[in-house]
Amino acid sequence: GGGGGDDDDTEKKNQQAKAILHEYGIFCQSQILGGEEISELRQLADKAIHEVEAAITEHHPDIRIGQDFFVFSEIASRNLERFDLRLSAMSSSPISLAAIEFVDK
Repeated sequence: GGGGGDDDDTEKKNQQAKAILHEYGIFCQSQILGGEEISELRQLADKAIHEVEAAITEHHPDIRIGQDFFVFSEIASRNLERFDLRLSAMSSSPISLAAIEFVDK
């Protein structure tokens, strides 16, 4: 019989994907995002970048963003102008919460 096994598998995979995103900050999109969704994600990312750059400038004025290497729980420099920014580490931020809500859709 086929008592809804496919739905259970899909739900299990969705829960695993959310857990991977929250743990590692990556996910695999099962379908192509539309322009509106991409724009929404870009706005969230841009706001988060602005927020963390402002915090670094205020609290660590000796750090030259884009030139110096640094590591914080929210952000780490990779190679000059490349960074990893963890929105989940900014959990009190409305930007982080909006990003999490977007992924959970």
